[in-house]
Amino acid sequence: LKVDTKAPPGPPVASPPELVFSRASLEGDVRGENPGALATADRAELFPAVAVDDPGLRDNPLLITLLPGEGPGAARPRLEVASGGAVSAFVADRPALVLAGEGARFWARGGVELRAGEAQGACQLLEGSARRDPKEGLSLASARGTGEVRVEVDGNRATARALEIDGPARRVVLRGDARVVDRAGRVGLPAEALAYDVATRNWRMESAPGPDGRILRPRITLPGSGLELPLPQ
Repeated sequence: LKVDTKAPPGPPVASPPELVFSRASLEGDVRGENPGALATADRAELFPAVAVDDPGLRDNPLLITLLPGEGPGAARPRLEVASGGAVSAFVADRPALVLAGEGARFWARGGVELRAGEAQGACQLLEGSARRDPKEGLSLASARGTGEVRVEVDGNRATARALEIDGPARRVVLRGDARVVDRAGRVGLPAEALAYDVATRNWRMESAPGPDGRILRPRITLPGSGLELPLPQ
């Protein structure tokens, strides 16, 4: 553990200045726990009382940057947040977490792996938030991922331009050219919105306005039949 300190700003005083904790670097099996959340990494950096332009994070927010270990085969940092009675987990190269009394915000970039219940997937950029309950601690409020989005669960594979996770509803929604191939090989072509319910483990392709404003109705292709059928709305 390495701790940096600095003198508070202001004119010089005759008495020795009071040192203020400004940064800590941790190495070796770092584990940070907060009710409802768990962060693990080989290395981490802590910056207390950072300035955050977020009215929901006012109570001396703490910035935590999780770093991977050095060398081949090093474990990637992992962040877990309670979500609707389950756990949502995010693995990335360098995730960052801002933690305050009211809740938390987190970011991850580059080959982000995610799991929500039985659903697992990946994206390139992820941003999310958690809110704090006085009795139960932190719980996932929402998360949004973009860039090469894919989700897989129970043999069903889906891709899209963006994904949204609704923590309280335990729902994952893929948006923008969303496509799904189910276990039977049936292909959905394409939908603006594709939703997965974590609790019921069901997919739903929904009609939604496309980029040009027209309502796009999803369709499915039956393997080997040459037929396309509109999905019931």
